[in-house]
Amino acid sequence: MLDFPLITAHRNGLLFFCLDNTTRSQMAVGFAKFIGPAEIQYYSGGIRPGTMHPMAHKAMKDVGIDISPQLPKDMSSLPLSHIATCVVLGSEEDAPKLPEEINTVVWEIEDPLNIQLHHPDDLIYEFRLVRDQIRTNVSGLF
Repeated sequence: MLDFPLITAHRNGLLFFCLDNTTRSQMAVGFAKFIGPAEIQYYSGGIRPGTMHPMAHKAMKDVGIDISPQLPKDMSSLPLSHIATCVVLGSEEDAPKLPEEINTVVWEIEDPLNIQLHHPDDLIYEFRLVRDQIRTNVSGLF
């Protein structure tokens, strides 16, 4: 539960942020659009957006959510004046510098690409674990 409103009368945007904007934030937006209120505008962004990881697509498709239309975006392309809350998927040190009107919450969810794997098949397992953690956290917002 947050100790501030998720959106306000003048700002109805919710931003999910991770550095590369290729896995965690994309999955979070997928869940938010699926379970969250339609009146909220959902965004994802990063400071060094790359190419969406195919395992992110697969992990979300496994639960019936297609995130393939989503594209990684740089923070500079987002309408920050519409965003009320930024959810950082990573560490507090990863949090972007934002206008003071935007509330920030940090979910310390590790990037599945940074987890030490013992076998190549473990990668999809790690993506699914991260996906499930994100689903739980997103559900808690609403």
